[in-house]
Amino acid sequence: MAPKKQKKTKKADSYNVTTKQLEIVDKTSETLDSQTAQASEPQQANSEQPTVTTTDTFRTKSGGKRGVCTMYNVIVKKARRKKTKVTFNEWGIPDGETRARLQSYIGMLARTTIPIDIASWPNVDPELKSKLWIDIQSTFKVKPQCEDFVLKSAGCKWRQFKTNLMRKFVRPYVGQKKKLSKPPKQYAYVSKSTWKRFVRQRTDPAWEEIHEAQSERVSQRKYHHRLSRKGYIGLKADEMKSGRLEPGVEPDRAILWKKARKRKNSEEVEEVDEELAVVFGKIDTLLEKKEKGEIQFSGGEDVLTTALESREHSGRVRTVGGYITPKQYFKLPREKKVRITKEELMARDRQRDEKIEKKTQALEAEIVQLKAMISSGMMNHHQSSPMQSGNRSCELSVERIENKVAFGMVYPREDREKVHGIDIPLGHQCVSVDGIIKPDALLPVPIHAELETVRDALGSFVAWPEELISYTTTAIKKNVRPRPSADKRNKSDELQKLKAQFFEAKPSAKVPKGFTLLFKHATTWMKTAGLSIQIECKSDVFGHEKIIYLLHENILALLEFEMLGQAIIASYMAHLHTETSQRPELAETFAFIDPGSTFNLNGDFEAYIVNRLKEGNPDRLFFLPHNQKAVKSFNSETGRGNRTPPKAKFLSGSPKQPGGHECAYVVMCYMKEIINDTRLTFATKWLPKTRATYNEAQLDEVRIEALKFIQEHI
Repeated sequence: MAPKKQKKTKKADSYNVTTKQLEIVDKTSETLDSQTAQASEPQQANSEQPTVTTTDTFRTKSGGKRGVCTMYNVIVKKARRKKTKVTFNEWGIPDGETRARLQSYIGMLARTTIPIDIASWPNVDPELKSKLWIDIQSTFKVKPQCEDFVLKSAGCKWRQFKTNLMRKFVRPYVGQKKKLSKPPKQYAYVSKSTWKRFVRQRTDPAWEEIHEAQSERVSQRKYHHRLSRKGYIGLKADEMKSGRLEPGVEPDRAILWKKARKRKNSEEVEEVDEELAVVFGKIDTLLEKKEKGEIQFSGGEDVLTTALESREHSGRVRTVGGYITPKQYFKLPREKKVRITKEELMARDRQRDEKIEKKTQALEAEIVQLKAMISSGMMNHHQSSPMQSGNRSCELSVERIENKVAFGMVYPREDREKVHGIDIPLGHQCVSVDGIIKPDALLPVPIHAELETVRDALGSFVAWPEELISYTTTAIKKNVRPRPSADKRNKSDELQKLKAQFFEAKPSAKVPKGFTLLFKHATTWMKTAGLSIQIECKSDVFGHEKIIYLLHENILALLEFEMLGQAIIASYMAHLHTETSQRPELAETFAFIDPGSTFNLNGDFEAYIVNRLKEGNPDRLFFLPHNQKAVKSFNSETGRGNRTPPKAKFLSGSPKQPGGHECAYVVMCYMKEIINDTRLTFATKWLPKTRATYNEAQLDEVRIEALKFIQEHI
């Protein structure tokens, strides 16, 4: 006889077991009793099929399939206030012997706790999700950080359960109202009203359209794996047990991907699957090249993505798991998301409109004033011939005389009859453009493929219409002025000499086109008068306010591609800061450390670096050009509590200097490359095995960028 069912002496709440779970325990106990009776009475072998009580597949002697998963052993252990220990791998995914037990229990809870008539997982009441997580915590030894993984897993299993119900119990009986009126017997915990709503949803034509679209997407999948439930974690465990994989060794993803698509205990690929055989061949070739060092991967690319010619999905990584993102697996830096509210956007628009309105009013007032001056005859002396007034300084206009775009000097036609090999047209004068007001204004007489805008003509000679030239000096008065003193005459003579030197200075062939004015300024005014070009940097550039002083030797070295000092590098860093600050996605990604603080190695440079590294988010990249072996590694995290210390990454390679004086140019070029490298491949691009150099064109590009930035500050 079967033993009598024992009475429960404690309430469900005392063991933290839900009513539904207690019902499952009761029914499972009855099933165990019936199995015991069958074992003691062989004549009852053909009795009704028992319900399966474990997570493993169970078949009777008559060949019956497994029943509903009830997790009896886990629930009983929980009722005794004992928790099952779960181990996790480095990615926070369960592994080991209890992995399947945890997954089955999550699925059982999702099926019995979450109603199936809810449209989607995001629509589930957060309180139900919270109860599910609390139940898991009271049953298994898991860390609080696992909540996200558990709920994602529950969502997947809940959706799969609804799909199985649709495939087995709804779709085959569409149109048979009687068979769809009640839920299946094995799922008695699904109420009749919930089942009816579920059937109504799944038989709706709108849902059928969604189903067809998703089925079409699934049919496009290729390269199906043969892992069943064990997944890649189970595959790695099997490989370790068989000795083909050493414990603690992480194989290449492509190797696991191949094994997952082979038959069990078989190393051959089916002949009918030619596409898969081609991919296997690519993987073998790439693995061989990688081992020999002939190929390097960086960013989110490796052997598998190259062989399949497809990048990883943003929410999962193949062969790793559905809850690991590519940024976590490939250790990519976090992208800074810039959010702006509607109010902030409207405030920006208002500020922009106010600025435009102020500029418009100022221009209108200036136009009215100029018209009044013209009508009163006050500007007649500006339009007199330069030969009559004896002064050649002028302002240059485009389209109309009021539209000033540049200023310079006028040269008589007798001195220069041609400009850039082209005859000066009638009604035009030869002028030198010494300064610009509107850099993007088009020249009235452009030189094809050479000079088209005012910016291009800076420091050059061009032809200009006479009616668009305004002479800035009044006519000489007839009355005799008092004779200047000797000091004033000497200063005047020196000034005239400097002017003569300015116009006679001729740049060498090394000076790029468009920087003649900068060359003349450096070789005359800066060199003789001891002037400097000052670049003011606010505190957000280097962490403190700073003025960069560029002397004539700094400018000439940059113009003639000679060895540079830290002042030019600091100026280029200020230029890069301007570029990154205009791009919201880079504003908080990169920062700069003043090379002047580490160049001289004064007593405060260590404190400055420490304070600078504390600024910004932990993923921020700092640029620090410095003398070799001058900067030591030290702990900059003193006094910051339990915050995670920063990790210094030593790159395996860096760009090679092509010659003996290009060091600063290489540094500037490398900084620009890192900023423009959206995939951050610079960390592995310059490996010693594939180490190349920047060519002259690349170095010249950053040189011209630096010159343009400096020229704007004259």
